[in-house]
Amino acid sequence: MNELVTAAGFRAINWVEISPGADMPAEQVWQSAVDSYYDVALVGAQQLQRLRDEFLSQAEDLAADGLLAYGARMAIATTRLG
Repeated sequence: MNELVTAAGFRAINWVEISPGADMPAEQVWQSAVDSYYDVALVGAQQLQRLRDEFLSQAEDLAADGLLAYGARMAIATTRLG
């Protein structure tokens, strides 16, 4: 992922682990993370879509019955422009 974000002019990624507070669909976890952790105003639509697609693809491996389990650990990546 560093290659993706640094090519867009961002710094290397900083990783933080989070756990959902309840069982929830991966799409809801994605949206919550975008709303809570990320300022995506400067990220291009295609780049954001690739990040979303990658998250959802990886989340499928963790999801039971289509839900990410309460307490499942996930990494949240943050970066800054420049």
